[in-house]
Amino acid sequence: MGSREIRKYCDLGTEAEHLLERAIAKQGLSARAHGRILKVARTIAELAGAESIESGHIAEAIQYRTLDRMLMLVKSWWLQVDRFNCFRIKRMRMTPP
Repeated sequence: MGSREIRKYCDLGTEAEHLLERAIAKQGLSARAHGRILKVARTIAELAGAESIESGHIAEAIQYRTLDRMLMLVKSWWLQVDRFNCFRIKRMRMTPP
């Protein structure tokens, strides 16, 4: 779904729009994240059988985005720890007894 389709199919009420604006300002999300949140909220609304995107749909989409960001940070941290441990193990094997 491109930006034209997002504007067409992801119409928000005032409460949902304010919620999304606050989340974007508070979390420092990009325009790309804005579009992704709208797409996920549209999907949630469709699965719920709603005609339009409501604030609850936006809130759920924001939670998924927040969870995704947290998982990315944990994965990045874990990779750094893993690299450090691999380096330490190789170094231990290379040192003479």
